[in-house]
Amino acid sequence: MTESSAVPNVNLASINALLQGRKVRLVRPGEVMTQDVQPGRLTIFVDASGRIARIQIEADNPAI
Repeated sequence: MTESSAVPNVNLASINALLQGRKVRLVRPGEVMTQDVQPGRLTIFVDASGRIARIQIEADNPAI
């Protein structure tokens, strides 16, 4: 599988709409991550090679 076919059904317009106006943080292996809650923030976790391992979006309206 080539790099360009690794994610065959990516809709870039949908991704762009999802990210519009959101705070984004990148977390690398071994980095310290704060536990503060920022509704709507996107956290991207990457592995040692820099590839995305996980993506997390904090709830816009977290339950109290």
